[in-house]
Amino acid sequence: MQSNSRISLDATELDTDAVDSGDLDTTVHLDVETGRITFHAAWALTADAPPDALRHAVVLELDCDTMERYAALDDGARMRVHAMLHESVQDMLDTLPDIDEELTLTVELTDAMLDAARHLQ
Repeated sequence: MQSNSRISLDATELDTDAVDSGDLDTTVHLDVETGRITFHAAWALTADAPPDALRHAVVLELDCDTMERYAALDDGARMRVHAMLHESVQDMLDTLPDIDEELTLTVELTDAMLDAARHLQ
């Protein structure tokens, strides 16, 4: 199996001080066959959380080309993408009936979202 990924990550550009890894339990999966990337994030429970507290999870799906396009966006467009993704998840949560079990919601980052974010001001 061979991967021809064009995505690179420069560790010197990461702002690790801004990340609070105690709030999320995150797993990243790359399917080399399809070029599909899946980020699975579940909110971690704090030590003082009630025993019946729900821990919902969100799965963000995208492909390598979409990730590359996202990386090329300016900061303003990225923030608009984040707002669109947040709105999508919130819309899903708002349409759910009252439940007492943990859920995993899936949202996809699409080229159409990137195009819209790039053109909105």
